[in-house]
Amino acid sequence: VAGIPCKHVVCCLGHNRENLEDYCHEFYSVKRYVDTYCELMHRIPEANLDTRNMNEDIQPPPLKRLPGRLAINRRKEPGESTSTIRRSSTIKCGNCGGLGHNRKKCQSAPVAKKVTL
Repeated sequence: VAGIPCKHVVCCLGHNRENLEDYCHEFYSVKRYVDTYCELMHRIPEANLDTRNMNEDIQPPPLKRLPGRLAINRRKEPGESTSTIRRSSTIKCGNCGGLGHNRKKCQSAPVAKKVTL
């Protein structure tokens, strides 16, 4: 933007303790801003407004169906609870079948898998 120094120049001016206003254009001064808005701005008279659409109710835009599968949960039965139920809190090992640990932390020797033809 012409008339305003960049941030690097502003940093250098601050380092050298120079006045920033000496390097800005007069257009960006407070005096010019006050002179611009000193005049009173008048409203547009309501008689000039378009009255064709004033009586119509404003409706929302039509909904578009999004592509892909709908993310709708199934309907619950009247007696069914709304929260999900965890079936088991104990872990079963896939190697030895013991409870409380998994195959990675199993202390027993690995069991050979059965090969089917």
